[in-house]
Amino acid sequence: MTLLEEIDIAQKAPTIYQNAIQTEELLNKGAITGLGSTYKLNLARALNVAGANNDEIIKNTERLVANRGQLVLDSIRTSGLGAGQGFSNKDREFLEKVKGGTIELNAATLRDLARIEKSVAQAAVDSWNKRLPNIPKEAIQGTGVGPVSLPTQGQWRIKQ
Repeated sequence: MTLLEEIDIAQKAPTIYQNAIQTEELLNKGAITGLGSTYKLNLARALNVAGANNDEIIKNTERLVANRGQLVLDSIRTSGLGAGQGFSNKDREFLEKVKGGTIELNAATLRDLARIEKSVAQAAVDSWNKRLPNIPKEAIQGTGVGPVSLPTQGQWRIKQ
């Protein structure tokens, strides 16, 4: 892997991590998932027309769907990371099943995806920050390239 690829991976890691945090927060707020979720979401919308107040659950579900538009497997493939660098062979098998549609995306599997995303992002940042001191300063001077850190759950929240 080239230095430029490593820089790119490390710089993408905080966004991957934020997506995972957002997934967890939306699940905690009651986003609709699992079997029949499209039907349930449309029912919630229809009941809203009839006077129910499902705005929050609709909004959280729509945000969750948009957030999962960038599935973790694609992030991992783009990052060039593999087993031993943030996720296990068992995680890889799970991800392949999700991508192939043989695993339902319910709250539990979405939480597993978020866990793997956070693990991969952490591994990318750790790898970069470990390599950074070995790069000649003149090679990165003036580029703005430096250590990368990940947000914590308290540092980043869903914008209301």
